[in-house]
Amino acid sequence: MFEIKCLNALEDELIELEQFMTEFDEGLGTFKLNSRDSESVNKVIKEMEKMVDNKVLKYSSNARVMNMVSEIKANLKQQVISKADDYNIKTSTE
Repeated sequence: MFEIKCLNALEDELIELEQFMTEFDEGLGTFKLNSRDSESVNKVIKEMEKMVDNKVLKYSSNARVMNMVSEIKANLKQQVISKADDYNIKTSTE
């Protein structure tokens, strides 16, 4: 039987990517945030980054997954900052 090894490796990599995305979609956890305290916002960002790192550990040999990590962290960081800003704007106008 003729087998193309690079295609098998690519298929394995894509299967792992799909598994990672499924796990990631299930969520990272719960964060307690004091939106008026920059230390609290920074702490949540650090916790979130650590949770991403922990979730991605078993995929460390998968280049496709690892290439996404910094973008995922940046996106989640922006979401935390936006949530804090939205909450502060909402409460300041009430």
